[in-house]
Amino acid sequence: MFNKKANNENMAPTSTIIGRDTKIVGGALTGNATLRIDGTFEGTINIEGHLILGESGSIVGNIKAQSATLAGTAKSGMVVCEGCLHIVAKGSLYGDIQVGSLVVDEDSVFIGNCKMNTGISNDATPVGKGSYGFSATEDKSYGKVEVPY
Repeated sequence: MFNKKANNENMAPTSTIIGRDTKIVGGALTGNATLRIDGTFEGTINIEGHLILGESGSIVGNIKAQSATLAGTAKSGMVVCEGCLHIVAKGSLYGDIQVGSLVVDEDSVFIGNCKMNTGISNDATPVGKGSYGFSATEDKSYGKVEVPY
């Protein structure tokens, strides 16, 4: 009767939504509030708020956000979150991450390298090519995370 969300998609008001039928290719997206992507975005995301990648959403490119909830597919060279990165069931992330904390739900996919620390500096900017060909940062001191298929 009531559809309860299993993740924290209702944490804060969403200021920007990229809809299911929208595809943005190339460029950079910046902001300081919550961003929700249900369509396709290819490029660089740098927001000071929360990123929500909906189940129908996909991102190809580097991501930097205060925190993120991924229910869709992200093929990212690098994801940098000072707070929590949460990959929910059926969400997938292919790429390297540098996060304050990480939650990977059952039935989700994470393939990449993980570096966790309590204080991520503002100069942790994603650049270059990573281990999966998308991109990465200059910092290569990640711990390897193996996730079975």
